[in-house]
Amino acid sequence: MIFILALLGYSFIIKYFFMQFANENDKEMEIGKLAEEIQHEEGNLEGIQDEMVAAEEKLKELSEELKEVEEHHKDHVFVALVTTSGSWPKQGFDRVPEDQPVKAFIARAVAELRIVDTKGWIATVDGREIDPEKNYKENRLCGEVCIDYKPKHGGGGGYE
Repeated sequence: MIFILALLGYSFIIKYFFMQFANENDKEMEIGKLAEEIQHEEGNLEGIQDEMVAAEEKLKELSEELKEVEEHHKDHVFVALVTTSGSWPKQGFDRVPEDQPVKAFIARAVAELRIVDTKGWIATVDGREIDPEKNYKENRLCGEVCIDYKPKHGGGGGYE
């Protein structure tokens, strides 16, 4: 009986050590898998860091381009003229210096639209009459300006 107990005890001890060994082996395999995952994620992190550096460089380039555009458009306004005879330019706006008298743009637009007689016409922006002898800044105009140019009291200009 002692022999059987000893055999059972020995069997139990062997199983216990086998389980410990198996657990250690499983732990080592799990550690190996985790190490692989860490290496993979570190690679992903390096890729993300590279993308961030590239994005920061692109942002810097775009910021510099924006500064150049702002500087290029600094002290300028974008102007369009609308009359009963048509609009000029045909689409969009014309870029002009803000210190240029409004009458210079009106004269050019009137010539382009082939309007002959504009005597008694007024220029308004957003319903407010402006002085064509003054520049855009003096007329408190900036950005995109749409000048409505028409006879003060009905009627119209002559055409060629």
